[in-house]
Amino acid sequence: RRMRADKGPRDIDAGAMQQFIDGPSGKAPGADGGVILHDEAIFGCSKTDGGGWMAQDLASGKVLWSQKIGKNKSGSIAFADGKIYCYNDTDGTCLLANATREGWKPRGELTLPAQTEIPRGKGAIWAHPIISDGMLYIRDHDLMFAYAIAK
Repeated sequence: RRMRADKGPRDIDAGAMQQFIDGPSGKAPGADGGVILHDEAIFGCSKTDGGGWMAQDLASGKVLWSQKIGKNKSGSIAFADGKIYCYNDTDGTCLLANATREGWKPRGELTLPAQTEIPRGKGAIWAHPIISDGMLYIRDHDLMFAYAIAK
């Protein structure tokens, strides 16, 4: 069972999931940063697309849109109120966009006021953004930031 952002738990047919993974694009999102299922589309970041944020139709596997932003190689995603929060893995930016099948529709962007001094080695920012009680929580190793996002 998978948790749907828009309708709660749902059984996903294994054949449909394999079609999604193998889809015509070969660019399925979600390597490390997770995916969001909303409006019968999967939203996430695709490493095979060079770190581009994208939406892919769940039934057909067709890429609905793809948007490369900055030097991002990967990223993690969260969902709330019909919007996706896209946390880039390299520069501490978190992008806000409408979760729509019609294309990348940016709503805003924030950059962390500081980044960790812990050596990353070959790593990056791998924490997932968390949304709870009208707050967005973003972590970079030993640093935690909270932003009020409620209307």
